[in-house]
Amino acid sequence: MGIVVKANEGVTRQLPPADNHVARCIKLVHIGSIYDEKYDKLRNQVMITWELPNELAKFKGVEEPFVVSKTYTLSLSEKATLRKDIENWRGQKFTEKELEGFDLVKLLGQPCMVQVVHSDDGKYANVSGVSKIPKGLPVPAQINKSIYFSISEFTEESFNKLHDWEKKKVEASNEYQVIIKGASDSENVADQESDDDLPF
Repeated sequence: MGIVVKANEGVTRQLPPADNHVARCIKLVHIGSIYDEKYDKLRNQVMITWELPNELAKFKGVEEPFVVSKTYTLSLSEKATLRKDIENWRGQKFTEKELEGFDLVKLLGQPCMVQVVHSDDGKYANVSGVSKIPKGLPVPAQINKSIYFSISEFTEESFNKLHDWEKKKVEASNEYQVIIKGASDSENVADQESDDDLPF
């Protein structure tokens, strides 16, 4: 019969199963301020990435865990999704002191459960929820190295650790445009640290 090629035949994207998965945070990317057309405003964004150590697949011949990401507005306001997900992750509400400034770097390496759902077109795996690991549930050791990038602490070394699609997100931010133009930042968006008795 030969080799049959169809129009618009794309590469099949491997997706983790739509399910509730054991996960571990391996990457934090502070993207910067991105214009939101829907609401006609800038949104300071951060992306959190988790590996799914119990869901392995071969990528370019190498067996690795699936990874999933979720982009948030960088806010701990009462209605912020980031606040809700971190509180569910820790199993505890933020204290008033923590709400004055919580260092997201504490999330790196921390385990949780993530609810993965597939997009309607079947092309993407999205994180619809985050929750605390049930007591006694084993979590495999971290496989991928932790990666941290913040546009407010920009270095070429940290930027080059990102995937190309992640770099494009950062390059679209107002802060990146300031950096490449050699101008000084108009505001300081550095995170503040806070102490607590929780593991992070």
